[in-house]
Amino acid sequence: MAVPAPLMPDVDFLLDYVPDFHERIAELRKHGPIVPIMGFGKPGWALLDYEHVDFAFRDKTAFDVTRYNVEVAEPFMGRALLAMKDDEHKLNRGMMNPSFLPGKARSYVEGIIEPTCHELLDRIEGMEEVDIKEAFCKPFPFTVITKLLGIPVTEEARLIKLAGDMLSYMFDEDLSRGAHKEFGAFIIPLLEERRRHPGDDLISQMLQIEVDGVRLEEEPIMAFLRSLYPAGGHSTSLNTGSAVYAVLANPEARAMVLKGEKERMAVVNEALRWEPALGIIPRLMIDDIELGGVKISREDTTYLTVTSANNDPKVFPNPRKFDPNRKNLANLITFGRHEHLCLGRHLAQREMEVALRVLLERFPKMELVPDKEVRFSSTLFRTCEELWVRPYGN
Repeated sequence: MAVPAPLMPDVDFLLDYVPDFHERIAELRKHGPIVPIMGFGKPGWALLDYEHVDFAFRDKTAFDVTRYNVEVAEPFMGRALLAMKDDEHKLNRGMMNPSFLPGKARSYVEGIIEPTCHELLDRIEGMEEVDIKEAFCKPFPFTVITKLLGIPVTEEARLIKLAGDMLSYMFDEDLSRGAHKEFGAFIIPLLEERRRHPGDDLISQMLQIEVDGVRLEEEPIMAFLRSLYPAGGHSTSLNTGSAVYAVLANPEARAMVLKGEKERMAVVNEALRWEPALGIIPRLMIDDIELGGVKISREDTTYLTVTSANNDPKVFPNPRKFDPNRKNLANLITFGRHEHLCLGRHLAQREMEVALRVLLERFPKMELVPDKEVRFSSTLFRTCEELWVRPYGN
């Protein structure tokens, strides 16, 4: 059975900018928890309610994550964790996981994360106005990853571009293939060099890790690195931009950032709920299912609408209010669920926490430029387009 005609045929929720995303979600929600929308030029089912998005993330029968990643992403990104299941996934994730545990993420603060913040903020010293998204939020997580991997920072601009180009497989397959090939040509010699001369960087750690006498093979490492830059760098940069805006626009959140680490983490988690970078995640079904009163065929495309789930008023009352004091922020669905819960979530949260602290320590009077509109757009990679600030206030 074909997906019915989309409710809002005027907008492609995956290809268009959709600045009024939240308003459209509210309107769609009036028609039910699962509704037809247009995505990538064809109708598919959008899961809107927290309950159903949460179910789909956990489900391994109809909504299993691997089909989309094997058929769509793997030809361009390699065999990453999201394309694996069962023993293969357990083994490879188990070997990578130690480098991304909460304690490990905290250990990166003093040597890498905080110095990177200062290096980038040094560049805006003395400026009256600056687009803080472009100057700080965008390069910050990429620089952190570059340092964690032990790659010369001089290669950072090239790697940022390759990360974006590799992700373009959903829009421009040739561009993605070219970036995939160039990234491999850059990384493979580096892997070989680290095998001969291991250091204390993340690449060396992954090459040395063993589980039951088995070491990671080269292809999973390559696939992980291909996804680390786009996922760990790109999504964290978007989330950091949204968090900085929210803090500068909300005096209570600003005060919490300056109060202490616990309060800052609450601000970070509320930002991740309020405007997640990955607002919609596509799925290819692997079996028929009836959910929310809707019959979904294995031939259908579904869209896990993370932004909608995180703003479900049944779970998060008054969802568009930025409120770091919510008691249920642990329920945010931004990083997924179950065995495919985002491996780098602790690093991303720690990066954002440190970024907010250092930003306001360095520039305690920083404010938004009143006559520069802050416009959020896109759904797949959502954040503010520009974020103009006055570092020293008015």
